[in-house]
Amino acid sequence: MAEGIEVRHRKACRTYDGGRCSCSPTYRATVWVPEDERLARKSFPTLDDAKAWRRAAATAVDRGVMRAPTATTVEQACRALLAGMADGTVLDRSGRRYKPSTIRSYTRSVEAFIVPKLGRAKLSDLRRRDVQEYVDGFVREGVTASTVLNRLDPLRVVCRRAIEDDDLAVNPTDHLRLPARRGKRDRVADVPRATRLLDALDVEDRALWGCAYFAGLRVGEIRGLHWTEVDFDAGVIRVRWGWDDVEGLQDVKTEAGNRSIPLAGNLRAYLLEHYMQRGRPEGAVLVFGRTDDEALDRRKMYTRVQAQWHEANRRLTEEAEAEGRTLTYDELLHPLTFHEARHTCASYLIAAGLNPKQLQTYIGHSSIATTFDIYGHLFDQDALHATGKIDAYLEAAATGI
Repeated sequence: MAEGIEVRHRKACRTYDGGRCSCSPTYRATVWVPEDERLARKSFPTLDDAKAWRRAAATAVDRGVMRAPTATTVEQACRALLAGMADGTVLDRSGRRYKPSTIRSYTRSVEAFIVPKLGRAKLSDLRRRDVQEYVDGFVREGVTASTVLNRLDPLRVVCRRAIEDDDLAVNPTDHLRLPARRGKRDRVADVPRATRLLDALDVEDRALWGCAYFAGLRVGEIRGLHWTEVDFDAGVIRVRWGWDDVEGLQDVKTEAGNRSIPLAGNLRAYLLEHYMQRGRPEGAVLVFGRTDDEALDRRKMYTRVQAQWHEANRRLTEEAEAEGRTLTYDELLHPLTFHEARHTCASYLIAAGLNPKQLQTYIGHSSIATTFDIYGHLFDQDALHATGKIDAYLEAAATGI
């Protein structure tokens, strides 16, 4: 057997009685870490994997960038992560403090799932197959793909930081077989349909939902919007704040979220009408607040407009019945969610000819890859128009005109 590698047979294997191997052994590779004065160990299902890890580990030791794993458990590592997120000593990848909502989500995943299933294992002994089984268990239960990823995210951060701190040599959360997000494609509304939906609302709700349909603001950004950030003269909305249900007013989600958005379409008229109805408020007053400095309840923002759309459909139905006819599907109002309204705004920006970089800026994505992941199919819908432009260019280039 190669130096520094030990074959580990199962308890029932015949080798313990002097016979031939009757099991599927594992291979434990070890390397001495002088800086810590102890061995670093890792077990693998194949000899080749063990040899590869030992070669990489020996190189890392020679370069002084590898430390022997500690006896920290997954539970201890997760709780240390949550504590660091809460006090600001652990930052996200962009170097910013984690949002309170993210900390709450991570805490729920750690307490309800990671600790009960993996918490007692040593972090250094955690194998990819252990994490894969953690994921597969949720898939078997029929949990949605996005929820599975949410329940995995805290462990991913723990392992990534352990790799960066040289406490782990191999990340057990890499190269997992994860469920694909196959949810229904978000609906969008063309401009006439969006206008009909908005015209059925009262003044404040028309302006509120207009910020989603024509500016692409997130729900938290709408709730945290102040009149000082609505610049009618410059024709822009400056997004500076979001709203958290527990912490209240917060910085926007990311640095990219801090942006200026054109005050386009009917949105200017909607907001101006709301501004005049509110008595021309001045200073740091919330545009859509329950009070000047307290945001609207998130659930009521949606339920109260549902009642208005329901009433509008009732009136349309009564009018049609009085005329002796039945309304078609398209004649009724079919509300969209806030997320779908934001998606609708992106479709308008693309149809207006904005390129992906401009869309990324106005929608507030920190990476253009995110923009393509979410809205790439909308650019594909313009393929015929693009083909025409390409054909015109090639023809002109060929003829020299």
